[in-house]
Amino acid sequence: QIGDEVEFGVLRNGREMTLRMPVSKPMPLCHPHLYDTIPSYFILGGFIFTPLTGNLLDEISLMDPYMELDSPPDDNVSKLRGYQKQYRERPDDEVVLLHSVLGDAVNIGFVDCNLLVVKKVNGKPVRNLRMLAEVADGCKEQYITFTMQDGRPITLDIQRLRDATPRILKRYRVPADRMLG
Repeated sequence: QIGDEVEFGVLRNGREMTLRMPVSKPMPLCHPHLYDTIPSYFILGGFIFTPLTGNLLDEISLMDPYMELDSPPDDNVSKLRGYQKQYRERPDDEVVLLHSVLGDAVNIGFVDCNLLVVKKVNGKPVRNLRMLAEVADGCKEQYITFTMQDGRPITLDIQRLRDATPRILKRYRVPADRMLG
């Protein structure tokens, strides 16, 4: 049963050992479908970050209702769906996406960046959305750098992003810069 401990023998470096391990349920890296839950997000200078969920994957798949049935699936969507088959190393691990960008003068040139997996922020591996928000909030350097899965960096002036955030939230009628679950 989940929560019980299992005892098993192993042979390590020529010596027999007995180990005890707790039985746990593997947790997918991509959150499954969430119900009765407000989606988590973090907005900085119009950049919307959110965890990858089954709900979001379903929405992405439905984005183009006029897509021809015989056309190949979007490569990025296929890559994102691959996270459904991976498991967390730690309970709070999650895939964080740069979901989209709310257009503003502070983020010109980035409005087409969407559905990109964020791997690092200021050189630190991104384990979850809360960690990304904490690094952004605590950033004391002039610039913040988000590194995407493909290695592409997005480097921006952190103070300009912070100054623009309230204006962007008001323009797009977003009540808060974050909802961290």
